[in-house]
Amino acid sequence: MLQELPPLSSVGASELQSLTEHYWETAFSKTSLESSAPAVDSKKYAKDLTEFANDCGLSLSVADIFKYPVLSDLARVVACRAAASHEPDPFTLVDIKNLDLTSKVRFSFEKCQDVLPVTDTQASCIDAALMDSPEGCYYLHTEIPSEVGLDSLVRGCEELWSQLDILRTAFIKNNGQYLQVISKGISAPIHIQEAVEDPMEQSKPIFDERIKQPLELGAHYCEFQILHSGNTTKSTQLGIRVTHAHFDGVSHVLMQNCLSSLLNGAPLPSVSSMARYMQFVQSKEDDALAYWHSLLQGSKPLPLFEHPKEEKNRIIMSSQTVPAPKKMAEFTQANLFTAACTTALGNIYQTDDIVLSLVVSGQMMLPPGLNNVTGPCLNITPMRISVDEPTNLEHTVATVHQQRVDSMQYEGSTISNIFQKCTDWQEHLRKLTYTVMFDLAEHSDMDIGSGVPQSNAERDKGVQLSLYGPQGPFEKEEGVLLLAMPAKEGWQILPSSQRSLSPRQALPVPSQATTFESELLESQPEAEIVAPTEGSQAGTAATTEAGGGDGDQAGRQLSLRQAFEAGVEVSQHAANAIVIQDLPINLPQLTSAHTGEAIAETVIKTLKVYGITCNNLGYFVLDNAANNDTVIDAVARAYHFNAAHRRLRCGPHTLNLIGQAIIFGANKEAYDNVAEQLDTEKVYMQEWRKEGPLGVLVDVINYIKTPQQYERFREFQYAANAKLPARERLKVLKPVKPVVTRWNSYYAAFQRATQLQAAYNSYAEYHINRITLDDRRAAQNNTKLSDAPSWMRSTGLTAADWAVITEYQDCLQPLKLATERLEGRGKAGKFGAIYEVIPVFEYVLSALEARTRPYEQVDFNYTDAPEDHLHVNLRAAWSKANDYYNKLDNSPAYYAAVCLHPYYKYYCENSWADKPEWLTAANAGFQRLWQPYKPQH
Repeated sequence: MLQELPPLSSVGASELQSLTEHYWETAFSKTSLESSAPAVDSKKYAKDLTEFANDCGLSLSVADIFKYPVLSDLARVVACRAAASHEPDPFTLVDIKNLDLTSKVRFSFEKCQDVLPVTDTQASCIDAALMDSPEGCYYLHTEIPSEVGLDSLVRGCEELWSQLDILRTAFIKNNGQYLQVISKGISAPIHIQEAVEDPMEQSKPIFDERIKQPLELGAHYCEFQILHSGNTTKSTQLGIRVTHAHFDGVSHVLMQNCLSSLLNGAPLPSVSSMARYMQFVQSKEDDALAYWHSLLQGSKPLPLFEHPKEEKNRIIMSSQTVPAPKKMAEFTQANLFTAACTTALGNIYQTDDIVLSLVVSGQMMLPPGLNNVTGPCLNITPMRISVDEPTNLEHTVATVHQQRVDSMQYEGSTISNIFQKCTDWQEHLRKLTYTVMFDLAEHSDMDIGSGVPQSNAERDKGVQLSLYGPQGPFEKEEGVLLLAMPAKEGWQILPSSQRSLSPRQALPVPSQATTFESELLESQPEAEIVAPTEGSQAGTAATTEAGGGDGDQAGRQLSLRQAFEAGVEVSQHAANAIVIQDLPINLPQLTSAHTGEAIAETVIKTLKVYGITCNNLGYFVLDNAANNDTVIDAVARAYHFNAAHRRLRCGPHTLNLIGQAIIFGANKEAYDNVAEQLDTEKVYMQEWRKEGPLGVLVDVINYIKTPQQYERFREFQYAANAKLPARERLKVLKPVKPVVTRWNSYYAAFQRATQLQAAYNSYAEYHINRITLDDRRAAQNNTKLSDAPSWMRSTGLTAADWAVITEYQDCLQPLKLATERLEGRGKAGKFGAIYEVIPVFEYVLSALEARTRPYEQVDFNYTDAPEDHLHVNLRAAWSKANDYYNKLDNSPAYYAAVCLHPYYKYYCENSWADKPEWLTAANAGFQRLWQPYKPQH
């Protein structure tokens, strides 16, 4: 009787996934039915299904099963009922005791379905739509094919009006606060006119006239305009009048999909009302305010000064296309743009504590059953970033990304409420903020309210609702909006603000751009190296204010592009009388291949511009890339020094390579086996790395990458904590992602995983059980197995696996300590000085040897012997460490630094007492290094 259920995402029921997946899968496993089973007792089968549905919290009757014999249709019935069952009771989200609705709306109280609060974004849009020359008013319009009859179109509009409560919403004001009143039982306002010419051309003056009419409080604004031609070969034009208080980019797409379904005779996609959304936001409010308070405690706003002489309510806009930074695999373009703005603002205000606002969809972490909200959830939330490393973009982007993940579940909070209750800011400063938005919308006709772009495939089918009406920021918009969107040659940046605003007290003459725009944008396509001038720091030109004409703006202090490209040149000649300074250098872009010769040419040019000669040129600290050797060789020829002496290696980078050898090492000598078995050993090790405990754990960690998976993992942490005594409960934490190029990231990932072992086990078990049910169903129906990571078809992580993970964590710990010792600046005897490199390498080699020693006498061919992977990997890591330790001999600077340090001066002599040849060679190198500096008598 019942047919196989397609994937939930294809039947429009993904919002009930947590309930329906469990129901359908378990129903099939209980009955063991094929897709058709005529011999089964249908009534008993239907009764069993309904009883089990009720156990799952779903509303389903026996009559439903016989009425909808196809499970995909039945799923829609369940979806609609489940959605309805979660609706809040009317008039419970707003206190209406002292609210006289009859005097505020143009319809009777009996026609009021509910009263809801509004979001901050809605309130701003209502203000804009109420002006004499309203803003944010549009028509969503489309051509209806001629084969769709007028009667069918009218019925579709009536059904859309009935199903989408936001269309039936009127706005009122009570005690200074806007509210939205949803009506019921009121006919859809549909205006039909005969088209005597091209319907689109004829509709334009009608649209223009109607959107010039301001929004009226208490009255419906949304309406339908239909221009229909009696000619059956001509299309019909449909327009739906809305304001931005009725829709955003996400609900725009939802309206479009609903209209397409209605006109095509397909079931409507399940939708969630604004009442349910506002109920969810209110339920999260206490937790949200606690989070925002912890984030913003002690913060200060970036001052934006209003200048009374300048004309208010006049928006200044600018547009500039700048090169986009190189993409980073883990981060979105929005993350990158936000990080760039943060860096630029930090430079302008000379602070490392930046608070700005971010435009968010408001729907990133909604629970199952609350997707496809009919109204606008677009919101603005704060972001606070500490720019600890201004020149390290990746670090700033990672910080931005992490905060976005943390704040997603609280992005329904209104920013006015957040600033009022979670900060001590003065009231007039709460709205004068910098707001950042990165718009990925592919529609050229979408305005800044767009949220979710459509794919090309979605555009090619169904109804396409285009936007008609003036677009851009509102005249009364407060603060500065920093909008960016992808462009062919990088990013198009569109900053806008009131003419009267400036980051500084002294307002320049802003004929075309605000002061911030002059800092953020850069008109020159190529940056030039600017030699230091008197009265300015090296490499930092004076700021050029934006003014009239074509003034030269090439020397701005730190533009958006420079935020990505700025390098830091640090003097390492630290002495008591010298203070180390970070000086930004705007290096030219290297457009050709990154060969050693090309890099050297740019380096030499930069050195000459800054007047650096062979007499004051120091050492080069570089990573281990081969082309860096070529660079130093070329620079050495030009400046007449010994390349090997001046070429130093980044210690933490080298330590990271040693750590990679523990995890990924491929040194055949480490296998300690006969030559004939080396290839076999290599295959075994590759399989172990992929399918063994480390590979499984890394795969599980990397699978947690969407907001839904983060939320699921968080729920398993709550469940694990519930089983512990109160004092032993852990803080809910995020998984740490291992990244090959990030120092100590594997150690941090393993450490966090062992800390959250119970949650990881439950998370893996959940997915393993889900795939097991899928596979069982596929076997019953003789269908292809679903795609899934290999760990989902494994036994997960056993206690023995966790023991292995702990062992590797222990092996990586010395590298973490060594990295902490070598990273830094070396100031005031702290970490990171060159004299610590040799002692640190000695420590690492000794630690690896100590961990290898217990395995030296083990016969791994013996049946009960432990696995040899740890022994092999430790030997590979020791070999890698020893190779780089030997490379230190190339530059006598390491040995000299140790000998000249008062504390370490006898370190090498004591450590190498059994290696006199090392001391002889090192002392000879020291003498060669000293020779050019030795006084000549």
